[in-house]
Amino acid sequence: MKNVIALTILPAFLFGCEIELIGIPEFPTEEDADETTEETSDEAADEAADETSDETSDETTEETSDETTEETSDETTEETSDETSDEDMDGGPNTMSMRGPTGEGYGFVASGGAHDLAGLSNSYYNVTTGECVEGTGYAFQNFATNTNGGGYGLEITDNFSNLQKQLRSNGFGPGDVTVSFDQLSLGDDVNGEDWGWDGSSEWRVYGNYDNSKVYIEVAGDPMLVGTMSPIYVELDHNDPDSCSDDAIRGISERIYDLAIDPAAPAVNQMVGEAMLDDLQDEGLWMSVDNTNSPIVRTKGEFSASYAAIGTGVMPF
Repeated sequence: MKNVIALTILPAFLFGCEIELIGIPEFPTEEDADETTEETSDEAADEAADETSDETSDETTEETSDETTEETSDETTEETSDETSDEDMDGGPNTMSMRGPTGEGYGFVASGGAHDLAGLSNSYYNVTTGECVEGTGYAFQNFATNTNGGGYGLEITDNFSNLQKQLRSNGFGPGDVTVSFDQLSLGDDVNGEDWGWDGSSEWRVYGNYDNSKVYIEVAGDPMLVGTMSPIYVELDHNDPDSCSDDAIRGISERIYDLAIDPAAPAVNQMVGEAMLDDLQDEGLWMSVDNTNSPIVRTKGEFSASYAAIGTGVMPF
């Protein structure tokens, strides 16, 4: 074998040719191995670093996105809550239902004699005694709220959010709120102006001819005071021979000049300011509606069974 190989190679040397050995692999040296290891290590490190960077970036992005979403959600919730709160504070209408039973010193007291209507004398009253007496009755000339007021609050049925908060904050409730007013009158009692009759029902306008005031109190102490407005009253006399079945409803014109009563204690001033914030510039109306529950009137007194105070659209 040695001779064969030598003979094969010899001609090449003789002709001065260079021989390129093909297919014989070169074995790596230690240096090459180290370089290869370093390159592989570097590549692996780079890949690991890239993966770590990508994962970190993804995690950071997700966390940032989550935090941003949470912050945005919180901010949106807070803003929405604030806006809703503001809407509640400023919105309307405002309504508080009330009642005024005469047995508890509430309701209304009528007095004085005015016009009468043929065939309806039994639905009117004796001027002196205030009782129903056949053939001697008249319409009452005047009326005002009873000793303890026209009525006290039952519940706040619409809004009055500022008033509600201040009432609660100071240990009060709607039942601590009372409304009363001074005497109103039929004035000159002129048919067609101060009263009217259409053959089935009667209407009257009790006006303020004496600078009468309206008072809103809390827990028996002054809170707000203003000038009482006229009240429009409708009466259905039902049985003309009875003065104890008359159905009555009435509503006042809006009262625009309510203000803190100078005699109001500090706590009632705060509650009063809250109520004025609810009223804004709308004016306060008062109503009583007993059309579905006839009022039994004794000696000029009648109850305020379905009464209310409020703003916005009037109930009738």
